[in-house]
Amino acid sequence: MRAGFGLIGLLLALLIVAWLTKTELVPRSVGPRAGGVTASATQDPSINTPAQGAAALDQFKQKLNQALQTRPVNAPSSP
Repeated sequence: MRAGFGLIGLLLALLIVAWLTKTELVPRSVGPRAGGVTASATQDPSINTPAQGAAALDQFKQKLNQALQTRPVNAPSSP
């Protein structure tokens, strides 16, 4: 009897997980915005472009090189 309830509980849990997975993985359709205007990547300045990513990477490399070239004041000198 106890094994039967355990099996029923396991199957119930499996059904719930399957249902939640199915509902979360279904792509949702996006309707048109008010006025029929759709946004593009060129209109939204918060979207990063490859050029912005490359510029940020170059800036990071420059700052890293500057930090590595500067010597801390309290660092011991080489013999």
